[in-house]
Amino acid sequence: MSEIYKQPYLQPYGSPEKPIELTIKLIKPIWFNQFKPIEPIKPIKPIGYIPDDYVKKSLSTESDFVQFLKRLFENSNGLNQSIDEVCNMYRLGATKDRRVIFWQIDFEDKVRTGKIMMYDPETGKRVHDQSGAIDWVHNKLKRTGELPDDFNLAQCYFGEHLLPMYPDRAVGVVESEKTAVIASLLKPEFVWLAAGNLNGLTIEKSKVLRGRSVILFPDLGKKLPSRPIPFELWKGKAAEIKRAYGCKVIVSDLLERIATDEARESGLDVADYIIEQLMRPTKDNATQGTG
Repeated sequence: MSEIYKQPYLQPYGSPEKPIELTIKLIKPIWFNQFKPIEPIKPIKPIGYIPDDYVKKSLSTESDFVQFLKRLFENSNGLNQSIDEVCNMYRLGATKDRRVIFWQIDFEDKVRTGKIMMYDPETGKRVHDQSGAIDWVHNKLKRTGELPDDFNLAQCYFGEHLLPMYPDRAVGVVESEKTAVIASLLKPEFVWLAAGNLNGLTIEKSKVLRGRSVILFPDLGKKLPSRPIPFELWKGKAAEIKRAYGCKVIVSDLLERIATDEARESGLDVADYIIEQLMRPTKDNATQGTG
């Protein structure tokens, strides 16, 4: 019988001489390390929302951005909606120093945040080189203690709250909020959304487009070694969105067909071409007056 105990694998509970040591040698390598501590499941942090009262208090057309729109379209008869109507539709706000607030209000009419931006009232271009030229409502409220530091921001498309209001309209998606507002003035048969920037067109945000007909209008841009042009980037996103949500998505190549190298370098968008067309008579008249 003593020969049997020389074969440890035949005795899973050890040997008479060293039962504890042999048990450890036999059992630990076989199954002990297979049982790892279970990591606690982290709870999903709820999306942070901003009380609607902040939107209501901010509603105003007294921003440099809206002032520019009124000057731009003052002699135009081609508007299908008034500027005040569109500002009300998008719930544009204004700060005391005349910056515009582009509120991000989601499909369920809940406020995610607001982008605060400074515009030149003469040219309609964004101001980049001043303090406070761009800010976010949620950050301002966190600084004043009106929102918690751990506020969970989940951005949505600008104009998203309009989708359930117009379920049968096609959807146009552009990069900037400014372009969405101007496009709404001229083409109200679309629901115009803004992604906020080149990378703002995402699968997660696009779930609200399920079943819709969508046209994407990317900005122009030059090709970089590390990044394709915006048209190609959004073309790839369009295919992903179509697969994920079964919606009809096409990418407009209008700007790609008419763009100059200078326009690509400047990263122009649809609104830039519209503004150029509308301001051309004013420039021509100014040139004639100096002759």
